[in-house]
Amino acid sequence: MLAVRLWELGFLAVWTGGLWWILTNGRNSMLLGIYAGASATVFWDWISGSGWLFNIPTYDHRFVHLFTIGGRMEPVWVLFAQGAFFGLPAILALRFGANWLNHRLSWLLYLGLGVGFGVADFALVERISIDWLHLYHYYYKPSHLNGGVPYEVALIYVPVCIVVLLLLMERVVRLLELADLQRPTECPAPPSIGRSSDVVSDANLSLEGLRVRTIVPVDEPKPSARDRRIGFWLGAAIPPVALYAGAIALAFFNEITDPLLRLPR
Repeated sequence: MLAVRLWELGFLAVWTGGLWWILTNGRNSMLLGIYAGASATVFWDWISGSGWLFNIPTYDHRFVHLFTIGGRMEPVWVLFAQGAFFGLPAILALRFGANWLNHRLSWLLYLGLGVGFGVADFALVERISIDWLHLYHYYYKPSHLNGGVPYEVALIYVPVCIVVLLLLMERVVRLLELADLQRPTECPAPPSIGRSSDVVSDANLSLEGLRVRTIVPVDEPKPSARDRRIGFWLGAAIPPVALYAGAIALAFFNEITDPLLRLPR
């Protein structure tokens, strides 16, 4: 029971850390939307546990329940796991990959993050939960399992989801710029002020106007409430679309390789 509670608290801590970073680094409305949308895909996890994708009939009954539909329980920790796992790549792309956002090879950064998170899921997260703690089981054929973890989920589903999520995020940002909803301002420093510290110049990344070279005055006006709402809801729509793309890739792969064990209904 202690291991189960530590598992749940661990995901809560990671999820809270990601939310804290967003709230303390500009409160970017799109990032908040992506994080909220990723957390809401806990309902998608209930669907994807079906016999066509993950083939997870049930979770350990000791987990704190979020809801039960059709006899299948969904634990609370999956909400935090989904939010962090598909929200953190967006944060990392903006935090450490700002110089790549306007690069024609930016997809390599996205692919790297997708593969990196897939490997981390395969070698760390799922290995601990399945091979060590036996908290749930994938009903796949033994030839498709490594330590109880199907390589298709970690090396196909997760990378596709994250790559599509980041590509959509970049395209939506460009759409918002074209629509003039998050237009960055360019304002030279007043002639009487000669110090470079009076402006934030040559910014590689503006949290409300990505990938645009800007000269931003210190007293730059904040986006309107309408713009923030638009950014939030567009961001929230991205994770479900990304997970849908990953599910399509996994479903076709499963159809070709037939890795699932058919359970009696």
